[in-house]
Amino acid sequence: MPNTTPPTHGELDCDALSDFVSRVWDESIVPELIDYIAIPSQSPAFDPDWLANGHMAKAVALIEAWCRAQQIEGLTVEVVQLEGRTPVIYMEVAATPGAGDGEFAGASGIAFDADDNLYVVDIKNHRVQLFTKDGQFISNWGSQGSAQGELETPWGICVDNNGDVYVADWGNNRVQKFSPDGKFLVQFGSADAKAGDLDHPSGVAVDSEGDVYITDWANHRVQVYGPDGKFVTTLVGDAQTPSPWTQTYIDANPDIIKARRRADMEPEWRFRRPVAVNVDANDRIFVLEAARHRLQIYNKVKDYEEHSINL
Repeated sequence: MPNTTPPTHGELDCDALSDFVSRVWDESIVPELIDYIAIPSQSPAFDPDWLANGHMAKAVALIEAWCRAQQIEGLTVEVVQLEGRTPVIYMEVAATPGAGDGEFAGASGIAFDADDNLYVVDIKNHRVQLFTKDGQFISNWGSQGSAQGELETPWGICVDNNGDVYVADWGNNRVQKFSPDGKFLVQFGSADAKAGDLDHPSGVAVDSEGDVYITDWANHRVQVYGPDGKFVTTLVGDAQTPSPWTQTYIDANPDIIKARRRADMEPEWRFRRPVAVNVDANDRIFVLEAARHRLQIYNKVKDYEEHSINL
C-alpha cells in the first residue's frame, strides 16, 4: 500500500511519488491514450476537411473531459476556437507563491551540480534556491537590485565543471557568475546591442573549456564569452536547411513552396528570440528558438562554432 500522506514542507517521499505516478499512468492515462489514438484526427495539412469530419473536435472533447474529471484543486480548463481555426486547450493550475525558504514565486530555470543538488531560479523573489536531490532545502541567495550579486527577474541558470553557478540576470541585461554558495565572481555583458553586450539574456551554458554561451533574447543572437568574461564571438543562426518536420509541412503545401521560391529566405535562417542554450558532453551547442519553433545545433571547432543541423 503506497504512502498517501503528503510530505512535509521541504521533504519529498520519492517512493510514494513513484507509486502514485505509476498507478495514475496505468489506471487512468493509458486507457485514455488508447481511446485518443483510436480517433483518426489529423492536422489541416493532411485533412483539409477536418472541421466537417469532426475528428479533431472529438479528440479535444475527450481531452477536456479527462482533465475536468481529475478534480485537481485550482484547475481551470478552457477550449478556445476561432472561426476556421483549429481548437486550443488551455489547462492551468494556479500556483501558490511564497517568499520563505523553499517557496517560490515564479520559478524558471533549473540546474544540477556534480552531487545532483538542484539550483532553482526563483524569478519573482529575485534569488536562487538550492535543494538536495531529495528535495531538502539547503540555502538561497540573491536579492532584488542591480549591484554586483543582486538580481532583477533572473531566468536561466547553469553550473560549470568547477561547480560555479551562472545566472541569466534578465532585468539587469547581464549574466552573473557565482561560487556554489552564492558569492559574486564575474559579470558577463551589459545593456546594449553592440558586440559583447546583452539585451534581456534568457539562457546560459558553459562548455568543457569554460566558454560561456548566452542567449541574447532581444538582440536575436547568442553571445560567446571566455571563462574570464571577455567577449569572443557572436552566433546569429544559420538554418539554411529546414528540419525534416518543417520540410514535410512545406512539401504538403504547394502555396508555401511557391512563396518560398519568391521570398528572400535568409532572415528565416537567423535566430528569432532565442530563449535557451545548452551544451552536451561533446561541446555541441543547442540553441532553442521559441519564435521559430526549432533548435539550431552547432559543433565547436577550435576558436569558432560551426553550424551543424537544426531541428
